[in-house]
Amino acid sequence: MDPSACTRCPLHTQGTPVASFRGSLYQPGGLVFMYDMPSPREFEVGRLQHQTLQGALSGTNLDLDSTAVLSWVKCRPPRGRLDDAPFAVLECESWRQPELEELSPGVLVLMGRHVVQSYFGATVAVGAVRGKPLPPGKHGEYPVIATWHPWATKQDQRLRKEFVGDLVLATELSQHER
Repeated sequence: MDPSACTRCPLHTQGTPVASFRGSLYQPGGLVFMYDMPSPREFEVGRLQHQTLQGALSGTNLDLDSTAVLSWVKCRPPRGRLDDAPFAVLECESWRQPELEELSPGVLVLMGRHVVQSYFGATVAVGAVRGKPLPPGKHGEYPVIATWHPWATKQDQRLRKEFVGDLVLATELSQHER
């Protein structure tokens, strides 16, 4: 399935396609990160680099090469605000499920307000559900960890510390699931 061939919503002509990433060392049962969408800087060189996530991983023993990184929506809205394109969350559902099935994650790490609210409900705050394993959800039979968007961790060191703790928990869960 090629998300760039999708024409289900206006973002296919107005937005910037978002690439998925599967590290060269990723194996089924590993960690899968799900962004709401990457920050604009991720596109400065013309392709997804995950520099923000890589920076947020510093201080952990995680390496992106052993993970997979997906975007909740497959096209970045023109002004980079998912609030301007809420329809994309629904329209991209048909792409998320097959990607997750193919990856067969051990743990799914949801990063950011849009992903967490889409997954758990519009009134759920990241701070209310992060820091603990959550039961399998609508996308599969693997545990879920909710956490802050890596971009937010660049702005607030308290969030960075919580983010790192969430990733340590996700890593432990992933190793337990294998």
